[in-house]
Amino acid sequence: MNRRALRVGLLTTVVALGVGLLSCVGGPRPVTAPVPALAASEIAWTVILIGDGGEPRPGEPVLGTLTREAGRTPTRTTVVFLGDNVYPVGMPDSSSPGRAEMELRLTRQLDALRASGARGFVLPGNHDWAKGSAEGWDAIRREERVVRRYAGDIAEFVPGDGCPGPVVRDVGPSIRLILLDTQWWLQKAARPVEGSSCRVDTPAEVTAALKGALTTGGTRRLIVAGHHPYASGSEHGGHFTFEQNVFPLRALASWLWLPLPVIGSLVPAARLLGISTQDIASSRYQEMIRAFDSATAGHRPMLWAAGHEHTLQVLEGGLADWLVVSGTGYYGHTSPAGWLDQTRFAAAEAGFMRVDLLTDGRVRLGVITVDQSGTSREAWSGWL
Repeated sequence: MNRRALRVGLLTTVVALGVGLLSCVGGPRPVTAPVPALAASEIAWTVILIGDGGEPRPGEPVLGTLTREAGRTPTRTTVVFLGDNVYPVGMPDSSSPGRAEMELRLTRQLDALRASGARGFVLPGNHDWAKGSAEGWDAIRREERVVRRYAGDIAEFVPGDGCPGPVVRDVGPSIRLILLDTQWWLQKAARPVEGSSCRVDTPAEVTAALKGALTTGGTRRLIVAGHHPYASGSEHGGHFTFEQNVFPLRALASWLWLPLPVIGSLVPAARLLGISTQDIASSRYQEMIRAFDSATAGHRPMLWAAGHEHTLQVLEGGLADWLVVSGTGYYGHTSPAGWLDQTRFAAAEAGFMRVDLLTDGRVRLGVITVDQSGTSREAWSGWL
């Protein structure tokens, strides 16, 4: 190897390691005292936010806990499934040998909703769009038909037909849900575009419609929900652990403790440069965030809810007063959770979020974690 090649190789190594180590940096971890638990009589309405539940096993502990939590006040509870409801590539064609299993993965979640007595909404994620492939638009419409056929009396798949939304649903005495298909923004393959049957189908129209939904809510508390978050302290946000940088093969098998510090840092470095549209650093993702920032300027929602990251995160500020990332809808499906300056809670644990609107107008957020046995606990709580 000549000296020039050696210098280039060394520079590449240093850059990769530097970027990898920077991606591990976390912010401070403020201590927040829990707020008191609530009696059912104090709750005017509950919204449960659960995402990335697309491969639940029989007797799934997270879904069992969801049924119990939603069943506390079922006639005053709305459950929002935040996308990636069918892993790994959405709902296949009816002739596919895997179709029955994929339907089962979806209907187990709908069965948990039905058992609770509550009602809910099913939002799409990138895996439901067949991971962004050319099959995605068809896959999303097949999933919508299954939800309608199997549980149309208790659940609504929104936005429908691959449309971007927003879809507005006012629930309870004073909550407005604004529901988005964020994968529409990131989908490179076929999707509804200008001239489609969607009510809005261009970025400018979606931005204007979102702004309208936010500004016409009156005194209602505003919750925007879509699959992709606008910030994150985990992988899609460009944050990787030291272990991920040094032992990358553990992503394939937990026992592969083979140190590959340079190779391991190349993947985080590439993702920090936006190589994947599913990462916040990508140009398409940034375009979506800029549009949402424009829509929320001057009228920020109380809460923005997302999945996508296989973590539980509570962050303060940004496009909304609060952001929650709730993407651990079945046990064992977690990623490392880092801390940003705005992070108030982060954990790589299975579970979901519970938002309670009190009869006195206050709003309480609880983070529910679930272990393998189905034992649950409230890991964090706070006033919004």
